[in-house]
Amino acid sequence: MADHAAAVHDAVIDLLRQAVERSPRPEKLLFQLSEALSAAGRDQESADVFRRAYLARPDSSLFVPGPNTDPRLLRERARALIAHGAIFSPVIAALAVADVMLGEASEARRLVDYDRFCRWFTVEPPQRFAGIDFNAALAAEIKADLVFYGAADTTKHLATRGAWRNDNVLTDRSAACLALAQIVRESVHRYIEDLPHDADHPFVASRPSSFVLEGWAIVSDRNSYLEPHLHPRAWLSAVYYVAQPAASREADSRCGWLQLGLPAEYGLDPSGGWDERLFEPQPGRLLLMPGYFLHGTSPMGSLAAGDERISMAFDIVPAEIAAASPRTARH
Repeated sequence: MADHAAAVHDAVIDLLRQAVERSPRPEKLLFQLSEALSAAGRDQESADVFRRAYLARPDSSLFVPGPNTDPRLLRERARALIAHGAIFSPVIAALAVADVMLGEASEARRLVDYDRFCRWFTVEPPQRFAGIDFNAALAAEIKADLVFYGAADTTKHLATRGAWRNDNVLTDRSAACLALAQIVRESVHRYIEDLPHDADHPFVASRPSSFVLEGWAIVSDRNSYLEPHLHPRAWLSAVYYVAQPAASREADSRCGWLQLGLPAEYGLDPSGGWDERLFEPQPGRLLLMPGYFLHGTSPMGSLAAGDERISMAFDIVPAEIAAASPRTARH
């Protein structure tokens, strides 16, 4: 029986390898090949193939749990990928999800440790903007090049719902945005330097030796929101708040606040180890957090005319991902 199972695995692997060789865009097939190699117990090969596929096509939906998800198999798969060097945001998230599903709350909290891995602080405007309203300058540059993304555009930007985006904020004509990007870069370098040497933690162990900073901005009104998501390209993510609507400052409103935690559709209890955390979108505040921390927002509801929420987001992308799958800005 074991010989028959091995023969079946080998046949599937051979067929997938042939399909990969014939395909001009083999990433999906490579992910399937990685799974087949994993099922055959060939963990190093599986991780190598996964890395090849992932670098070409970072994918946040690889390990979304469903009703039939086996948490033990999910944990074994994530652990094997991490142990063999395929340490990417969805893989770490998958390990944390598996721990929650298995009731391993302490293990999940070790991975999703908000107090250890979130940095939340006020940004001092650059000296060159002394005497100038820095956030007003940012808002003007952001609003100079906006595109609306509604329900029909969700395949282009998975998380954005009913909001305006500027995907070209880091260009030569955006002096304030570039100044903020430099502050973010400096903050990231300090963040990396402050991390302890902890080879047993996949996030710490995978800190990049070099990175590329990618950025965009979002303008939201009362109906805008972000679906819960993670950032598959990013090792670390950042968000800076430019403008905050009055409604989100009201006592107990939490409208438009950033919510970290598991999506409701996962059907998992946050008390199982992946807790919720809320951040108020206060202008001038910058948040740094791991790319695998799931997060989203809710619609803000009734707003005064002209009131809006404006934020700039950044991905700290390991250089090997940025080189293998460059992010194309909208022109």
